Amino acid sequence: MAQGDHSSIGLLGSLRRLTRNVQVVLSLLAVGIGLTAGLAATDDLDAALRAHGANGKVNLPVVDNRENLRLIGVAREPEVALAYHRALDQARAEEHGEV
Repeated sequence: MAQGDHSSIGLLGSLRRLTRNVQVVLSLLAVGIGLTAGLAATDDLDAALRAHGANGKVNLPVVDNRENLRLIGVAREPEVALAYHRALDQARAEEHGEV
């Protein structure tokens, strides 16, 4: 691979990260002015699933509380879906006395 190829790949990765970060900031601003819902630190898995479904966004801002909207993280849809499936697996295992 030529040297230019490596720098192009690095640049594309940086641009993708920048785009994700900008999307999160814009989402947080939309939450702040009431255009869309984000998540609060106290929200549960069900709330996260509903918020992702309602917004159609892959990344949703997570704020410490709905009053001051201090960004503390990002809830990514694949991670929320994985947590949901793990919770289902856990519930099934408990139902069958496997835990």
